[in-house]
Parts: sequence; C-alpha cells; structure tokens
Amino acid sequence: DEIWSSTNQQSWYPDWALCRLADTEVHAIRHVYPGTGTSTGTSAFQEQRYNGTAWATEALPVPAASDFATGMAVVSALDSSKGMVLATIAAGGKAIDLQQWSTTLNGWTALPSIPRTNAITALTGTGCGSPRPAFFWTEQAGSTYAVMSADVSGLLK
Repeated sequence: DEIWSSTNQQSWYPDWALCRLADTEVHAIRHVYPGTGTSTGTSAFQEQRYNGTAWATEALPVPAASDFATGMAVVSALDSSKGMVLATIAAGGKAIDLQQWSTTLNGWTALPSIPRTNAITALTGTGCGSPRPAFFWTEQAGSTYAVMSADVSGLLK
C-alpha cells in the first residue's frame, strides 16, 4: 500500500526521505505544498513511522518556508538512539533549514539554519546510519557550480 494514499496533498520526487533507525523505527517523511506546485511559501510535512508491524502517522516536523520541488534529505549517526536531522532548502534558496528528531526531544525541534550567499540548487545527505552524518549541496558560483557540505555529527551526540 502507498502510505500516503489517503491524503490529498501535493509532493514531488525529490521531496521525500526514508530513514531506518532500527527494525522497529523507520521514518518516511515528505514535504507537501499548498497551491498548484509553483508557489513559494510555508510548506508542511507528512510523516509515517513503521514500528516493525505497521505504518502509522507520526508527529510532524515543523512547517518550513520552502520552494516547490527543491528536495530534502535526512541523516543519522551510527548510534540510532541519537535520532536524525532533516534538511530542506529554505524559500529563496539561500539557506538550509534543519530540524532534529529524537525520542529525548519528544519529536521534532527546529535548529538554526545554515545561511548561504549563493543560491542552493540541489541537496543530499550521507543517509541514515552514517559514521559521519553530513549534508551536501550545490551552489551557483558565477557560471559554474560548487559542491558544499556541512558535517552535522555534532548535532547527534
């Protein structure tokens, strides 16, 4: 079954992520948008959590101002008890917004953004269960692009 089949929300291919913290702790998250899909504005998230038996709706990440179809990524450390960090490209494309999920935080908490001078064009991460969790993105640098990164392992201690 499609886990979001009962919702009537719009999302796009790069706007979802999956993170397995344990066999009984799997999170599927997607960024959904208001309007026609060409709008910029506050976007919401939908999250489903697998407990080893079934999928269920989870407490949602904090809504984020983001452009449509700009992507998202989730990373976690080797110690899955430390939770995970979600990254999205902020509206206007000049910052990366971060949120952290953990059981000790009792859900999602917004973290300070990573401000950038140049426009961000793509976003990815090292994935879940990484020995050194980090996000990578491309920025427009004149007529070329530069690959940038942020190590977020310090957030998952």
